[in-house]
Amino acid sequence: MPNSFILLTGMPGCGKTTIIKRIVDELKKNGNNNIKGFYTRECRNSSGERTGFDIFTLDGSSTALARISSPTSKSSSYKVGKYNVYVSDFEGMCMKYLESHDGSLLVIDEIGKMELFSKKFETAVKNFLKIDNNLKILATVPLKANINLIDQLKNHKNARLYHITKSNRDEIYAEIYEALQKMISS
Repeated sequence: MPNSFILLTGMPGCGKTTIIKRIVDELKKNGNNNIKGFYTRECRNSSGERTGFDIFTLDGSSTALARISSPTSKSSSYKVGKYNVYVSDFEGMCMKYLESHDGSLLVIDEIGKMELFSKKFETAVKNFLKIDNNLKILATVPLKANINLIDQLKNHKNARLYHITKSNRDEIYAEIYEALQKMISS
């Protein structure tokens, strides 16, 4: 059976990660523990300003993905806007999930510019498009990105793309969850 993709897209802050976390919690509550992967969460300072992003794995580990450039921050040759992106930390935390295909639901939040600085990550995602090994993927992708790989994912014959907005995120959840349940059981 070919790989299947459920992709969530939308503007930053629309609720994609919240939906991912809610789905994972509900699946686990219903006894489905055959889930692996990671999600991304914003880091904010005491004034509420976003200072970066952290990666959290579904098995409880975490690491910094990116931080605002500053004289005291860890340096990186990878940058998106004002953020230093820590590619080696990301790879060390997340590649094990992408390289082992054991029938689990694979959660990837997100396939975006920061993550795609990792050539290992990019290669793994490209391989998902080529190989048929019954991999089931729930992922987030940017709404607006001029990145060929993201366009390929969005247009893949086995992908279902859901556009999340602040106004539809609560009502679309049930539809996404139902589609995911069908994907998992196939």
